[in-house]
Amino acid sequence: MATTSPPRAVAGAARELAAGFGTLWTGFGFWRHHVGTMMFGLLPAAIAGVILFGGLALLLVFIDPVASAITPFADTWDAEWRIAVRVLVGTALVITAGVLSARVFTALALTIGGPIYERISTIVDESYGEVPKADGPGFWRSLGDMTGIVARSVVGAAGVFLVGLIPVVGSIASAAIGVVFTATIISREFTLQAMQVRGLDAPARRAVHRRWRWRRLGFGLAVQLCYLVPLGAVLSMPAAVAGGTHLARRMLGEPVERLGGPQAEGDSKRPISD
Repeated sequence: MATTSPPRAVAGAARELAAGFGTLWTGFGFWRHHVGTMMFGLLPAAIAGVILFGGLALLLVFIDPVASAITPFADTWDAEWRIAVRVLVGTALVITAGVLSARVFTALALTIGGPIYERISTIVDESYGEVPKADGPGFWRSLGDMTGIVARSVVGAAGVFLVGLIPVVGSIASAAIGVVFTATIISREFTLQAMQVRGLDAPARRAVHRRWRWRRLGFGLAVQLCYLVPLGAVLSMPAAVAGGTHLARRMLGEPVERLGGPQAEGDSKRPISD
């Protein structure tokens, strides 16, 4: 069986990562012709942002008592060791909250703005001239799918928290792991609705995701970069939904050339062999 050489594999992964970034840019392109619907998409994102910001602010205000409550065993230690342990725990908590925040924001916004984002996804499908005919997944299946994603996020965040407890290198390692893990989960969240509409169950979605892991990672990283900009999470939400639908179509082999417009950069590429 032929295998892909390491240099070609690295080059292919880089192309797929770049194409993932380009997918989000394609999503922003839908602002040109659908301003009204995209503007509506900002509202649920803003509500989710306010809720999440409030939660993070509360955590920062009460980080000292929270860290103390988690480490009651350190109450009898010398002050230097007690402070060091609680600073370490507090830092790990903040990093973990940051890792979780992107996923919680995305899940919350998609839940609050379900009908609006479904409309944006439909607009994307219609722009390519082909709309899926399968029935939607229904409320309970949608809720179950999103709950599964959130559950995996919580488990992953717990792992990031534990890594963050490692002295010296823990903070850097947990942040790096958190970025990659968050990008992976975000790409699943933004492609979920489009794949549900097409009748794909969880095993089928996982099979598709495995074949396109590098492009999904690039898309997730691009969304995360937008989240780092003040108000970027809110402003990029409609484009991320549009880009997620585009990405789902690309992964499923559906047409991704817009009627009357060019296809996104990188869409002519096939996924690399892993």
